[in-house]
Amino acid sequence: MGLAQTLAPGDGKKILSSLFRAMGVLECFAEADTLTLKEIVEQTKMPKTTVFRALKTFLTLEYLEYDAESGRYALSPKLLRLGSVALRSNSLARFSQPVMEAIWSRFGEAVYLNVRSGDERLCIASLPCTQPLQVNMPVGHRSPLYAGATAKVLLAGLSDRAIDRYLQRTPLVKLTDMTPTDRQQLWQDIRRIRESGYAHSYGERIKGVQAFSVPVYDPSGGVAAALSLLIPTARAEDADIAAIKHMLLEESADLSKKLGEPAGKGNQRISYP
Repeated sequence: MGLAQTLAPGDGKKILSSLFRAMGVLECFAEADTLTLKEIVEQTKMPKTTVFRALKTFLTLEYLEYDAESGRYALSPKLLRLGSVALRSNSLARFSQPVMEAIWSRFGEAVYLNVRSGDERLCIASLPCTQPLQVNMPVGHRSPLYAGATAKVLLAGLSDRAIDRYLQRTPLVKLTDMTPTDRQQLWQDIRRIRESGYAHSYGERIKGVQAFSVPVYDPSGGVAAALSLLIPTARAEDADIAAIKHMLLEESADLSKKLGEPAGKGNQRISYP
C-alpha cells in the first residue's frame, strides 16, 4: 500500500506521527513573528531533539528562515506563497465580489483585490475598466512590494523586522520616474499608510496611472489583502478623489467584517511576519 492513504474519521493508525509533530512546530508561528528553539519547545511540550529535527527539516525545505545572530526562526517567503494559494481557493475572492462590484458600478474604473505572495503582490480578483481609455489589472499579475499603492499597503502590513529583511534582499529597481528607490522615502510612505489606512500613488509602477488602495483585515487584525482602484492620470483630474477614498475605506471595512475581523481591530494593524 502506498503512502498516500485516505484517513477515515477516528483512524489514528494511518497518521504519520512525525509529520503530526512537525506541523505542531510550524503552527507555533501563527502566534509570533519569530521564535527561538527554547520558545518552541515550551509551546509544544515536545522534546528538544524532536523540535530541533523538525526545524532543521523545515530549514532544508526552505519553509523557515534562521537568523544565526539572534537565534530566531521565522516563516519563509516559500511557505507564505503556499498560503497565498489557500487565499485564492477560499472565501476571500468570493466574498470580495459584491464589494468590488459596488465600487466598480459607481466609478467604472478597474477594481482589483491583491494578496502578498512571498516578496510580490499578486492579483486574485479583478473587474475591468468600462471607459474608452482603459487600464486594467489581470488576475495572476505579480509585481514588487515597493512600487504602487497596492503593493505598499501589503508591505505596510508586515512587521518592521520583516520589512527590514525584505529591503535587505530586494534591490529597489526604478520601474518609472516615480518609483520609490530610496529606502527612507519608502519607510515614510509605509508609516503614512499605517496611520491613514489608505494609499494613493502616482505612476510608481505604470507611467500615467494612479492607484488607490486600502487594507482588508483578517480575524487576527492582520492585513489579508489590499482592495484597490486604478485610474488613468488623464482622467484623474475629473475624478472625485475624496469619494473614491471614502468608498474604498467603507467597502474594505465591510469585506473585513465578512472575513471575521472584529470591529475596529484592524486599526491596531497586527502584522504578519
